[in-house]
Amino acid sequence: MEKIFLKSDINLKYENYPFEGLKKSLKILPDDVVKKIKKSTLKGRGGAGFPTGLKWEFSNKIDSDIKIVICNGDEGEPGTFKDRYLMENMPFKVIEGILICGYATKSRYGYIYIRGEYDLAIKK
Repeated sequence: MEKIFLKSDINLKYENYPFEGLKKSLKILPDDVVKKIKKSTLKGRGGAGFPTGLKWEFSNKIDSDIKIVICNGDEGEPGTFKDRYLMENMPFKVIEGILICGYATKSRYGYIYIRGEYDLAIKK
């Protein structure tokens, strides 16, 4: 956990960020990315902790030409700053996660919703 959560990528520039997870994901089929996420038991960061792999799998069953990935950085739960920390200190990891999700779910667009009070997260 320390390797992931105590690292920061704020001193990197886009050109220097390695995007290793995205590169690995692009080497396999989108459905195989979903299978890997399901196997990893990754869960959402909201209060329900919904399994990410299931969410992505459900998305792939939707027959639509337009799919959108939405990164919810609102943090409606009182006193929580977990997403704010990630957006402020690891913005490229957030972007990389959105890109991997977009590839795996065959989504064409991605948006990050950030509450207005998070000036630094918006800047990053």
